[in-house]
Amino acid sequence: METDINVPKTKGVNFMFQNIKFHIYVYILVNVGQWIMHSQDHYCTADGKSMRKLMEHGSVCMIIINVLGLFYIWCRDQFARLEFWLIYATNFFWFLIVFFDIISAVTSQKRECMEVIMSQKSFAFLGLKNQIELVICLSFQMEYAAKFVNMASNLLFPYLLLSSGKDLGLCHDNGSIIIFSICFSHIFINILAAIMNSVLMCMGRKGRKLQSFRFFILIAVVSFLIVYVIVFISYNQVKQERQCVPMEYTLRAYIQISPIAIASMLTILLSVKSDLGGDVREKALIQHQKHANDQDYIMGVTSKIGGGAYGVVSQANHTDKSKVAQIKQGFGSLKQ
Repeated sequence: METDINVPKTKGVNFMFQNIKFHIYVYILVNVGQWIMHSQDHYCTADGKSMRKLMEHGSVCMIIINVLGLFYIWCRDQFARLEFWLIYATNFFWFLIVFFDIISAVTSQKRECMEVIMSQKSFAFLGLKNQIELVICLSFQMEYAAKFVNMASNLLFPYLLLSSGKDLGLCHDNGSIIIFSICFSHIFINILAAIMNSVLMCMGRKGRKLQSFRFFILIAVVSFLIVYVIVFISYNQVKQERQCVPMEYTLRAYIQISPIAIASMLTILLSVKSDLGGDVREKALIQHQKHANDQDYIMGVTSKIGGGAYGVVSQANHTDKSKVAQIKQGFGSLKQ
């Protein structure tokens, strides 16, 4: 496989990874809603159950298709352009089918259980976000696109909490602390990451900027781990309250999805390390080229100086020989 991050083949591989991650998220989120529904004996409409099955079974099929596509593109010597666009179209049309089914269900104003509503909101947000990320992956250099899409993996949870504000009033007193921890950490860190990555993209990959970005990613990972511990501890209290479905759904999904999101962020550290190595190699190459140019310049000057000295010596030798010849000619005339 080619290692140039700008070739279409590498973009295709990253494209498949993003699709696989999206469909894994959908599968987890649907099963979180199903688990809560069975544990609390909530009533959901037949349409809601059918939609949940569509999302669950469809996500499994799409995971299989994208994994096969990933290996196919990876193993081909040349970029499989036609197959790539066929897989892209398959993912896109499946998203449209489920998305418009959700819109139809919402506009029909049928009374639906909260588990299905949360699954619908999750799919709609993640689906739109995934489509934007795929466009970023195809439009920008992968060294920057990968940082953008892998940093925003956890933005779903602030959206779920902020969009369920009126339903969270039934939750326990510590709910506000959890909401603040998740929303502030993820929104604030993602905004800073987007700004820093934009600076890298516009001003070039310099050693100090890359080191600062790597340090920032480490701080972000530690912050997300702290929030993860807070959520994990708080979840046992939340799930005991039967009227707090949005919070329970969000926290249970957070516990299952966050490890994947944090692992995605760790790939950013690897890419930054690779960028730092490339920056060091580039500086060493420039220094080596400069040294070689200096050597060529010195050799050129030396050869000019040497050539001039040789010319002077040759001229002197020629002058001496002429004088000797004149003296010999003088002695010959005296003898005569």
